[in-house]
Amino acid sequence: MGRTSPLRSLFCIIAAILFVLVLFSVPSFRAGCASGYTNMQLGYTAYGNVSGTSVANYTFQVDDWRREVKIDGWGGISVTDYCVLVNTANETVYTVYFSLPPNATIISVQDIFGDISRSSLTIVKHNEYVEVQVFLRDRLETGQKVKLLVSYGLPSASYLSKTSWQDYTLSIPLDKPEDWFVKQFSLVVFLPEGAEFQRSSMSRSEIKKNGFSTTITFVEHNVTKFSEPGVTLYYRYIILWVAFRPALWVGTAAAILAALYFARRTVAPSVAAAALTPLSPEILRKFVDTYEEMRRLKAELSSLERQVHRGKLSRRRYRLRRRSLDGRLSRLQRDLEELKGKVAAAGGQYSERIRELETAEVEIETLETDIERVETRFRRREINSEVYRRLLDEYNRIKDRAENTIAEVLLRFREEIH
Repeated sequence: MGRTSPLRSLFCIIAAILFVLVLFSVPSFRAGCASGYTNMQLGYTAYGNVSGTSVANYTFQVDDWRREVKIDGWGGISVTDYCVLVNTANETVYTVYFSLPPNATIISVQDIFGDISRSSLTIVKHNEYVEVQVFLRDRLETGQKVKLLVSYGLPSASYLSKTSWQDYTLSIPLDKPEDWFVKQFSLVVFLPEGAEFQRSSMSRSEIKKNGFSTTITFVEHNVTKFSEPGVTLYYRYIILWVAFRPALWVGTAAAILAALYFARRTVAPSVAAAALTPLSPEILRKFVDTYEEMRRLKAELSSLERQVHRGKLSRRRYRLRRRSLDGRLSRLQRDLEELKGKVAAAGGQYSERIRELETAEVEIETLETDIERVETRFRRREINSEVYRRLLDEYNRIKDRAENTIAEVLLRFREEIH
């Protein structure tokens, strides 16, 4: 009985912590149900099916425009605009314009390939909005679609005001380029954790509560023009909530450590912890040598292809040399797959590094295909030299990063051998 009393005390402590958490959560759930709709003052024109509007009058039809506004515990505001745009113009498009709220900062743009470089962005700040011109990686033909993600921050002093010690007002301006026809627009506001929604100028707002988190969503269809300059939202928030989550984590960590401490004192381990499978240095050395030999042969093969394309190597000699290299690469690939399995079986950092290698390999293979496609399009005069150079620079930059990852992993393995 003497051994179980510390555990019984620990359970009482954990139960008390859970009781306190329930007390904190009650006001949040009492403020409203888990999700529901409320009719507020109209903040937009209810467009419905716009009569007399032709999509052909616009350069872009935006199938989906989702704007997420997140407010942290200290009042910081971060915004993300996700857009799916279809070129409805009767001409090829190379750029897209965005209209962001005034004083937007730390602006970045992504497409399906990742970050778009700053050199491909032109940012002009006006009094009523910030204009961002995005130069696309590839031209956009009529009917083609592009997905873009624009992230930026907004200054709290301009958009968030405090009317009392716990009452806040958020004002979000709305604007869109004139050549956009938006089929669906969604505005999603994430309140600070622990905040309580009060009211809004939005109509048909959907309020969702999940634990201590609250989100307010508004959806509108067939938007040609925003009838109101923005949306105003009111909520209640106590700044002490900022310190609540760190305290919760500290308390949870302390409870877990206490449980482990008492468990070690009261229960003897029945089985010793299993050690990771040891990896022979000889296997690791063979893996690195084989991998580097394969990289060397691939580089030699690429060099041969460049020489034959430039006319510096005959087709006959190229085929003979290519056949020899392909045979050696095939044998190395079989050996490498077996060695990969042995290294990954060691677990821990070894399996993690093998995953890094495989990810980089797939990335390089994909990029090489993309580069070949761009070169083919340039030869066919489907893209101009400026777009061609920009795409090649971007693809080669990503490819270099993947190759550096492979070199770094092999270097780490070499260091362990020695």
